[in-house]
This record gives sequence, C-alpha cells and structure tokens, in this order.
Amino acid sequence: MAKKSFLEKLGLVESTNVVDKDIASLDAKYGQFTSSNDTEFSSVPAVDVDMAGEDFLDVNDIYERSNLSDLNRSIFKVDEYSKVLPEALATDVKRQSVIGILSASGLTVNELVADAQQRLSALNTVQETTANNTAEIVIEKETKITELLAAVDVLKQEINERKLSQENQDKIIKEEAIKVNNIVKFIDSTNV
Repeated sequence: MAKKSFLEKLGLVESTNVVDKDIASLDAKYGQFTSSNDTEFSSVPAVDVDMAGEDFLDVNDIYERSNLSDLNRSIFKVDEYSKVLPEALATDVKRQSVIGILSASGLTVNELVADAQQRLSALNTVQETTANNTAEIVIEKETKITELLAAVDVLKQEINERKLSQENQDKIIKEEAIKVNNIVKFIDSTNV
C-alpha cells in the first residue's frame, strides 16, 4: 500500500488514483486546464448587471451588483486553496490536491466553473456597457466640438468681414474728410 501524504492523512485530499480519474473526466469535459492571459468572453452567457446610472465600477461593485459577492462558493476558492499548498509542487499534483480539498469542502468543479462563467459574463457585460457608453459620449463630444469649431469659423469670418468693412469705412471717411478739407481750403482762404 502506498504511503499517504500529509493532506490525505488529514482527509483534505483523496488518493491520487481517484483524483486522476476526476482530472481525466474534467479534461475531457472542459479541455486541458491551461493558463492563459487572454480572457474568453465569446462563449459566456449574459449576466444582468445593475449599473444604477454609474459608468465605471470596480470589480467588487460588479460582482455585488451581479449577485456574485459571496466568495464562499466561488471560483476564487481554487486560488485560495492552491495558495496554501507548497509552491514547489508540480502543477498536476497541485491541481489534484486542490480538487481533493474542494471535494472535502463540499464544492464541485462544475459549480465553480459555472461561477467563473457568471463572473466572466458580468465583467463582459460591464466592459461592453462602458465601452458603448464611452463610444456614444466620445461621438457626442466630437460632434459638439465640430459644431463649436464651425461656429468659431463663422465668428472668425464675421470678424474678418467686419474688419474689412471697417477698413472700407475708414478709407471712405478719410477720402471724404480730405475732400471736405480741400473744399474748405478753396472757399475759405483765411483758413489756409
């Protein structure tokens, strides 16, 4: 009989041959667990998030408004349990241990994956909502800027026309004043 690990002795994990079957069935159902920096939203069902007239929310607000604030039965339990294990453990051993701890805690991988999908959906909903709101606001502001720039151009044109008209007025008045002064000089020789 094989030696039991410390976690097996505590009853926190099952023997590896049972967990291996669980891993194989999970891998068959969900594909190999691999870490990825890409967030996949395409296959996540929509979750309603109460934005309550706010534009930007932090992650805790997103979860709270999506009724996902209970972390006791959430995907984050996987992270919590994996952090208590030694970092030197191989990934597969660590995964098997976490699944064993989850099982002992009354949690299923399916339940946690469903929670993760709801969280991804809530995040996606908020991201799409804020992106759409931002796009609308930017278009609205750019339209307003275009209108204001057009109004500025009209005002500049009016200013230029006014200045040109004033220059013409000044020229006409100057010419007329010269003409009147010349007539006065002609008629009144005493004013010379």
